[in-house]
Amino acid sequence: MINLKKRHTKKKEVAKKIAKRQAAPIDKTIFFIIGAIVVIVAVAVLIYLKISPIKESTVAAKVNGEAITTEYINRLYMRLPAETRKPEIKLAILNQTIEDTLLLQEAKSTGITVSDEEVAQDIDITLEENGMTREDFMELLKSKDISYEEAVEDFKQRLIIYRLINQTILSKIDVMDSEIEAYYSQNLANQTEITLNQSREQIKQVIFNEKAYAAILTYVSQIRAKSTVEIFMS
Repeated sequence: MINLKKRHTKKKEVAKKIAKRQAAPIDKTIFFIIGAIVVIVAVAVLIYLKISPIKESTVAAKVNGEAITTEYINRLYMRLPAETRKPEIKLAILNQTIEDTLLLQEAKSTGITVSDEEVAQDIDITLEENGMTREDFMELLKSKDISYEEAVEDFKQRLIIYRLINQTILSKIDVMDSEIEAYYSQNLANQTEITLNQSREQIKQVIFNEKAYAAILTYVSQIRAKSTVEIFMS
């Protein structure tokens, strides 16, 4: 009889070993690798960016003519813990916002949309995955000075970006058995009692993540290269 407890423990062990070799795990929120901050904490609300009129002195950057305000970047920056607020972090937030804007513009040009029902469902799924109740979520938003409407808009934008990434990149990535076997031979064969078959799915995910990470970076770079991005914030 198979010892399920022992087998489960072995799977956990190999998962830990594989996890140590992962640069950045990728799941449904794969697009965050581009530089995004956790969805329910850092809200990218382009509605806020469209407040008119916008004075030139308040513009941090323009992406194909679409303005990103310094007020908006400062707002995201001040939501971070005080000990993490450094000049380079603010520039990272700006760069992330530029990339999000590029992806949203690309999604719009290809006709990608999401419905209100899909957004509501994604919020429910996210709360469940994080063990949060609706009340917990509302308290978190309140603590970050984020309105529920802003959060809903952010979820909508993240879904649009994910759909774009899924259609253009993720759905086209394949992991061959030979790649899995080579990874196991090079990284795990001499370090664990876990067999290739026991670790196959975890290794497949690692390789998929690595391919997706590289493909996303290339994709964003290509979009940025064909776009007009002006940065005014130093």
